[in-house]
Amino acid sequence: MLSSESKLEILALISQAPLPVSAIAKLTGKHQSLVSHHLSELKIAGLVREKRLGKFRVYAVDKDKVNGVCLRMQKLLGTTQRGPRPQR
Repeated sequence: MLSSESKLEILALISQAPLPVSAIAKLTGKHQSLVSHHLSELKIAGLVREKRLGKFRVYAVDKDKVNGVCLRMQKLLGTTQRGPRPQR
């Protein structure tokens, strides 16, 4: 799921602000049908939330789920997220 450059690009965009499909398509230069397909897969994976605003569906990253995935990946890789190092 996360090896797709297109899906990562969409996640990066909607992590900044919730967006409708039309805006995501315009910003990525991809067809709306392709963006909708990627969003559907990301939603099934639980990484994206959908909210209806009038006639539009607006998509946003489910930050709790994405953070959980990142933590699991760090454990798999044997790394941990560390804060800034103290200056000497």
